[in-house]
Amino acid sequence: MAAQQAARNAGSRHTRNHRYSIVTGQGRSGTNWLLDLLDTSPDTFCRNEPNAIPGSPFEVLGPLWLNDVNADIWEREWDGVADVATLSMGERDHPFAVQKSFTRPLVQQLKIADRYHGRRSLESLRRVFPSLRPGQFPMPSIVASSNSLAKAHGVLKINRANGVLRWVLNNRPDVPVINIVRHPAGRHLSYTKRFLSLHDHDEALAESRSWLHTIREHDDVWGDRFGDIEAMDHLDAHMWMWRYVNESLDDTGLPSRQYHRLVYEELGADPLGHVELLYKALDLQWDADAQKAAKDAVQLSNWGKVEDFQAVADAWKRNLDRDDADRIMKHLAASPMASLWR
Repeated sequence: MAAQQAARNAGSRHTRNHRYSIVTGQGRSGTNWLLDLLDTSPDTFCRNEPNAIPGSPFEVLGPLWLNDVNADIWEREWDGVADVATLSMGERDHPFAVQKSFTRPLVQQLKIADRYHGRRSLESLRRVFPSLRPGQFPMPSIVASSNSLAKAHGVLKINRANGVLRWVLNNRPDVPVINIVRHPAGRHLSYTKRFLSLHDHDEALAESRSWLHTIREHDDVWGDRFGDIEAMDHLDAHMWMWRYVNESLDDTGLPSRQYHRLVYEELGADPLGHVELLYKALDLQWDADAQKAAKDAVQLSNWGKVEDFQAVADAWKRNLDRDDADRIMKHLAASPMASLWR
């Protein structure tokens, strides 16, 4: 309730001078990498999945990944929720990639700001500062003043943000939205290696089926396409979720000039060229320092340095089970997204 009240208070102070953008995509599609590339600007304040933190103000909006939303609630709450997110820090956020224009220089140079990123660091800080709230908290004044932070360009990464994208594109025309989409076979290989291998398979499958049942309850068109949800295995359930997320995002976004779609494989083939275009779309300064910072970040991922991006993008061709690859390609052939990889 406190988080929701803070959102309402922030909403009452909302001004159009507070700039922010939305980064979205399905998990395991390069959203973290894209967020890190945008973090190379000294003027961006990048938030990683602020909606996924327990007690987040986003909870008042309902499920963010469904296409249909309650317009009355969103009109009343969205601006406050967005302002709280862009003026706060959270346990899921990444350390700053470069010296930021809005932080106190000495604090960042001494890496004091890094102590406010990551769950373990925050747990240690709370032993010294018990008032530091779990999950998400206002930017500490030792890191940056609220006035300086308000001048930054906030970047909110929210995966599977179908509802966010649809509502923002229709109601906040000054907010850029960036969607990154990855070939479903590459995404499926990453999901099975990086996620499914670490979790209970039956629980993960039950959750995937539950998502599809929820979509069916809200969307007859997509619900009719799914067929027998309970007969689906991981691959079928995730392919249908991939189609729902990406086709819906494109259907909503492509007619709008504020929508920017990135293809993961194309970003990897020419990262600096695409980052330059994004900087210009977000009205960020693209100078020699920005180019150097972006170049340094291009070869990094959550899993370390990437020497050969093309090898990463094509790994599914070598490592994915042949039958699974054939099934994915059949799903893809039935999708309008297939044209992106022809």
